Amino acid sequence: MVESAVHSKAEEEERGSPGKQEHQSVVDDLDTLDFDEFLLDTSVSEEKRRTATKSDLKNQVSDSPGIVDLDDEDEVRIKNEMAKELGREMPVNNISETFDDFDLDAEDLGMIEEAERSATEEPTQLFEDEPDDIHQPDDPSYQEVLKQYFGYSKFRPFQWKIINSVLNDKRDNCVIMATGYGKSLTFQFPSIYTKRVSVIISPLISLMQDQVHNLKASNIEACFLGSAQDNMGQVKDAMFRGKYRIVYVTPEYASTAIDQFKKLDQNIGIDLIAIDEAHCVSQWGHDFRASYRQLGILKKTFPKVPVLAVTATATVEVRNDICRSLQLINPNMTCTGFDRPNLFLSVSPKSGDIANDLRAEMKRVGNKFSFDGPTIIYCPTKKATEDVIGALNGLNVACLPYHASLSLSARKKAHHSFLNDQIQVVVATVAFGMGIDKPDVRKVIHYGG
Repeated sequence: MVESAVHSKAEEEERGSPGKQEHQSVVDDLDTLDFDEFLLDTSVSEEKRRTATKSDLKNQVSDSPGIVDLDDEDEVRIKNEMAKELGREMPVNNISETFDDFDLDAEDLGMIEEAERSATEEPTQLFEDEPDDIHQPDDPSYQEVLKQYFGYSKFRPFQWKIINSVLNDKRDNCVIMATGYGKSLTFQFPSIYTKRVSVIISPLISLMQDQVHNLKASNIEACFLGSAQDNMGQVKDAMFRGKYRIVYVTPEYASTAIDQFKKLDQNIGIDLIAIDEAHCVSQWGHDFRASYRQLGILKKTFPKVPVLAVTATATVEVRNDICRSLQLINPNMTCTGFDRPNLFLSVSPKSGDIANDLRAEMKRVGNKFSFDGPTIIYCPTKKATEDVIGALNGLNVACLPYHASLSLSARKKAHHSFLNDQIQVVVATVAFGMGIDKPDVRKVIHYGG
């Protein structure tokens, strides 16, 4: 199938974009991951599930430190849930014999009680759109910073409510906000206002590079840390001196950089940890990344620093999984509407001729074919990417590939050429993922199926 989305240029200028607008494995709470999966796994015999103990589970995940112990009430509840799954009642009078080798101290019990409250309390729900004239700050200093660095005189719907919750209430937030609503500003604004630093975790190197580039263009000091950083030592030294307001890191880097974050907090002060593309946290999400699953350690390490999880789309199940996995405490939940009248979606069958399929999405002037504007084509495999590149070259369309087998320099060339309009099309694999912060992308084609 060929799926395409045509974007309105005016609507694509998202206000979150300035100017233009050592591995540590951490296993989550047993309620939310391994124990439930163990109990519900149909390959496990009924007898084994019926006699399962916490020791069994500990052996199952012995390479995963940081497991949160259970108190008696949780153990009773789990036993009852097991009984419900098996369709029979189960005795719970011998729990102390089964679990007596796991003593809990006061700190453990406090953590469990807090997690239990967080899981059972109803987060604040915000749905659909708000008028532009509500939820604006009373203190004009906020709008002054907004105008100076981002060029806007007022916040868009939901933006100030989220920023105020993070900045002044120090509250964890889970935000489901459609593209175009200005997600980026919600995590870029706080540290610019406070003159401290925010740590932003993003899965896509190209997207981090774009956002750092745009922030610097707006006189906002920012950097990224990850495998693509050529001047790691120099950038880290500057970070610890307080040069940067915003620090982007990959989830893989974040899991190995806890000591660096501690030093950064001591030297400058971290006022926000933001998880971008937070749907990657959830094993139920469409882009699950195992490294995201370890990020709950950040809240445990920095309990007083608010965590902001943001993504464009997430089901209720995914939202709840995000909050549990990141260990958010009584999070404020914001969910905007998803109607995008400026987008046109279409699905067409593939003909077997790539050039013919692509010509149907292009305009023709004389004997020359071209797209209406900057275009991204996603393919399911690297081979498909190269096949599409070959077809586009045959049509004399300026294009470059972007996938994991290319060298870092080749990927950078494709990325920068696309940003600077030196090529019209970039063809990337879906699995590798190319995030792009370019406001004038006119068409996205998924050439798969």
